[in-house]
Amino acid sequence: FSTTILAQNTIINDCCGNLVVAQDGGTYQFFHCTFMGSTCECTPEGVPLVFENDPEVGRGTLTFSLLNSIAYGFKETAYNVLLPAGGEGEVNPAVQYSLVKVSEQAPELISVITDSTNVRNERPLFNNICENNFALTENSPALDSGRDIKALNDTLNLGLEKDFRDNKRALDTPDI
Repeated sequence: FSTTILAQNTIINDCCGNLVVAQDGGTYQFFHCTFMGSTCECTPEGVPLVFENDPEVGRGTLTFSLLNSIAYGFKETAYNVLLPAGGEGEVNPAVQYSLVKVSEQAPELISVITDSTNVRNERPLFNNICENNFALTENSPALDSGRDIKALNDTLNLGLEKDFRDNKRALDTPDI
């Protein structure tokens, strides 16, 4: 609730509910993160990412950024974004250069993820999620599809030169 999160090179998966729920204000930034809303142990009940603001609570604007990240699951959509109309309780999303799953039945989500840099509704093609092997296969649509992050990495001192397996990452043409 109403907090600040900066996450990078992070994998959140294997959960029977929601993976991240951000509510009632705050700033949430995710760079090179994977949110895989599936599990080999149970049937997930939630969606991977939930961003919502209740104007009745009045905690202010909720801002979230997803860059060079994957949000995928086996439900219709990987997001639940509740977007109150303007003013207090506003939600400001920025989803770019990410592989995301979003249902055509959720027009409010599609409007959040309209950026043409995103890969929508394609399977990420991981090696083996049941063994927690999230390396991308050679035909994954996420390969070399990320944004050039050299300037961002230098400005924010993010340490994105290496991936979560400690392999060197190409900052100019990174994988999502």
